[in-house]
Amino acid sequence: MALLSTNQLRTALLLCVLAAVGQAVRLYLADAQRNRAAPFAPYPAATGALADVDSIRARLESPVDLNRAGSAELQRLHRIGPELARRIVAERERGGAYRNLNELARRVPGIGPATAEILAGQTTFELPEDTVSGSGR
Repeated sequence: MALLSTNQLRTALLLCVLAAVGQAVRLYLADAQRNRAAPFAPYPAATGALADVDSIRARLESPVDLNRAGSAELQRLHRIGPELARRIVAERERGGAYRNLNELARRVPGIGPATAEILAGQTTFELPEDTVSGSGR
């Protein structure tokens, strides 16, 4: 009298083999994980890499001077793409420094009140020395 049929024995044997293979794979992966080197070596603080990151972060978070910024720097402002940045620089070169956001909106097509309001906290307007002193050179 057989307790299990032939098909049941085959199924039980297959399940045992699969369990053994699964355990072997799990052990292999755990060993590989322990022996794996770090994907990159951290920079030591002495190299100045951390200082570079801090200076880049400060530059990205600081307001952009619309009278000195180039096209690439202007493009990091919200709602300013390559074409609008090009227009801002071209108008500045043609008509001189901007005094405030109202003047920027008036002189540059594509900058309206909504865009000017968004730019308010992200921009500054440092006037060149000759404009401030009134010499007009």
